[in-house]
Amino acid sequence: MFSEILAPILYVAVTAALLWAAARWVCPISRGAGLLLVLLPLAITGPALLTGRTFGPLDLHFGGPPLTSLRTDYGLAADDKSQARYDVAYQMIPWRSAVRQAWARGEWPLLSPNVFSGDVLAGAAQPAPYHPLNLIAMILALGPSLTFVASVVLFQALLAAFLWNRELGCREMASLVGAVGFAFCGFVFGWLGWPHPLTAGVLPFLLLAVRRIARDEKNGFSLLLLAFVLTLLAGHPESAFHVIAVGAMYGMVELWVRFRKAENVIVPIQRAFGAGALALGLTAFSLLPFAEVLPQTQQYKLRQRIHEATPQSVNLAEAMERMKTVAFPAAYGWPYADEWLPELAKWGSHWQAYAGSVLWAPAFLALWAWRRRRIVKVLGAFAAGGILCYVAAPGLIDLLAALPLFDVTINRRLTFLAGLAISSLAALGLEYWARTPTQTLGNVYLGTLAGLSVLALLLVPGMVEDGLTMAYATRKTLYELVPIALVFLAFRFFLQRGARPQRLLAALLLLLVAQRVVQTSGQFPNYPSKLVAPPIEGFGVLPNGRDDPYRIVGIDRALQPNLATLYGLEDIRGTGATHHARYYDVFDLWSDKRLVHVPMVMSLQPFLAALNVRYAFLPHRLSGESKTWHLRWQERGFYIYENMHVLPRAFVPKRVRLGENREERLASMATKDDFSRVAWIEPKGSEPGRHQLLDNGPGRVQTRSRGSALLLDVKMRNEGWVVISQTAWKGWRAFQEVDGKRIEHPLGIANHAFLGLKLPAGEHKIELVYWPKSFVLGGAISLVSLLGLIIAVFLRSRKRGHELA
Repeated sequence: MFSEILAPILYVAVTAALLWAAARWVCPISRGAGLLLVLLPLAITGPALLTGRTFGPLDLHFGGPPLTSLRTDYGLAADDKSQARYDVAYQMIPWRSAVRQAWARGEWPLLSPNVFSGDVLAGAAQPAPYHPLNLIAMILALGPSLTFVASVVLFQALLAAFLWNRELGCREMASLVGAVGFAFCGFVFGWLGWPHPLTAGVLPFLLLAVRRIARDEKNGFSLLLLAFVLTLLAGHPESAFHVIAVGAMYGMVELWVRFRKAENVIVPIQRAFGAGALALGLTAFSLLPFAEVLPQTQQYKLRQRIHEATPQSVNLAEAMERMKTVAFPAAYGWPYADEWLPELAKWGSHWQAYAGSVLWAPAFLALWAWRRRRIVKVLGAFAAGGILCYVAAPGLIDLLAALPLFDVTINRRLTFLAGLAISSLAALGLEYWARTPTQTLGNVYLGTLAGLSVLALLLVPGMVEDGLTMAYATRKTLYELVPIALVFLAFRFFLQRGARPQRLLAALLLLLVAQRVVQTSGQFPNYPSKLVAPPIEGFGVLPNGRDDPYRIVGIDRALQPNLATLYGLEDIRGTGATHHARYYDVFDLWSDKRLVHVPMVMSLQPFLAALNVRYAFLPHRLSGESKTWHLRWQERGFYIYENMHVLPRAFVPKRVRLGENREERLASMATKDDFSRVAWIEPKGSEPGRHQLLDNGPGRVQTRSRGSALLLDVKMRNEGWVVISQTAWKGWRAFQEVDGKRIEHPLGIANHAFLGLKLPAGEHKIELVYWPKSFVLGGAISLVSLLGLIIAVFLRSRKRGHELA
């Protein structure tokens, strides 16, 4: 209850602080504009933020037992339309929980023990554990924190776009209209809950900083440094690369103008590179672990192969087909809470640059009236480029795919560039009209209304033919046309009465907000925060696992992947943006099928014992008696079975096999059903060579967990290997106290994807921790960079003080 009350107070405090900083160091902001900037995000998230609810698709958590049986208890409908938000429910929310658990244990959020037999957190980037917004949200409980973050993400996009529009010379009300267009565009709003809008939302602020540093204007260096840091910590490296690349392109335009005027371009370049270098240094503790993790992942290899074999573009006919949704976003239906065509609606959801039909007319006016202004040309090029990338038209997107780094990114996501460009063009168009109010803009609105009406008449029959209802098509058409008609009538009314342009701009802002709220209604539901992790009675039979750690697995859709994190359980399954490539290889040993990259377990395979799976959650009883799996709990279509032959987290196999290559190893492992008898070992730095089958140990291990670390008490009769079923991410380290000195044992790989530790005969107390050297090195670089920045600021302030004296 405390968090539910605190969330809106914290939102006001954070947004007020950001407004003060922006007014202090960027440009003045009137009280009215500041108040609107704070209130506008609440048009989307207010119903959740002000009532203590969670802004997110919590209903998806109830898609499998045991939570399915609780649907009626919490008043949830049996059918939902939130599937397009699957990643938010099963990745983003559990990641936030894992980060919180790490901080609560007094650990850096480097590893989550809850999924994939130990998975990276900060190194995966998308949990964004170091972003200031996510750190502030730690004050709140998980549910209200999700709503708070979504609200501030919208505010950040609004404020950044507002400041950018003001930088271009637009008055406050015109800047607000453009800011709403960007913050409520399909990309920013559609990706709420993911890290994409947190990253892309910085773009207008970065462009402002680039403009100032290129023109030797106030605070250019510090603003660019801040923009870089926020972009790099936001959690989506691909979008961060796109944002910085766009900033670089705009910077080159500004520098070319300086060069043609015979002005110095070296100093701005030095400052820009200096800001970039310092930003890399400040964020090295986050970037270096990601750089180390990426080559270890299946996705890294997959992206390279996909883009080598498959062009990112489509043929021209298909690109033109997709172009429908640029002006008419509901042409293929609308996901979430409306009618939609699953095979087509991906072109009508969160990929879009669409920001509201109200903005088309002023954007057209800017392109025509100020066509000779350099910034209008730049924004026009950005809009065209973003749209071409969105529809994957041949040409531009193929050119990008041939460039370094662009060749492993999904360049369709550059659509956010079009969302910003169209919105800023609209702000410039409104500024042009407000300086000399005439009926010109009203006429452009009338022409836009006529054009979209013709387009609707052409599209509606096809929508109905595809399977959408006439009622749906009519409703969506009215959402497009009615606001434009109202704006046109408002122009006629206000001009006839001689009203000030400010009033018309205010009316237009209200209509734009209303249009986007109505169009996006139901896309992002909110639920009581108690639904984040509702209590499950059956979990009471499970031990805490500290003195003898264990894992669980859900069969079919029981306790769907990643939800174990919300309950503090450790699952061998998971879903995420990155998968350890070797762990991905062994999926076939224990899972029966995959939904994209999500392993689905349909039967109890022998390899589950090697993964330390002690409990299995089933949606049905096992057929017949089992000597291995014993029933421990049953209720409402949910059964918990215990594995009586589970292998401990760390054990000493009787024999080890060395020298086999990848294919031989996986093929051999697939034929075994008792992994206590033999393990496949790859010593550190070894290469496949002569096959060996050796006796191992014997020995025994007692394992305790301490957060994400493991404490091993090992007794070895002879030298041998200990197998630890932790995914073998680089960064695991094994320490032991010997004669008062802390020594580190080298770790090898066991059973293809896990850790192997070779120990001599005797007793050993081993501490196994995930502490990657990339994080240590990155932390040192970040600390030095921070100290250097503090010293530079101090010296500069002293120099300025002496000059004033």
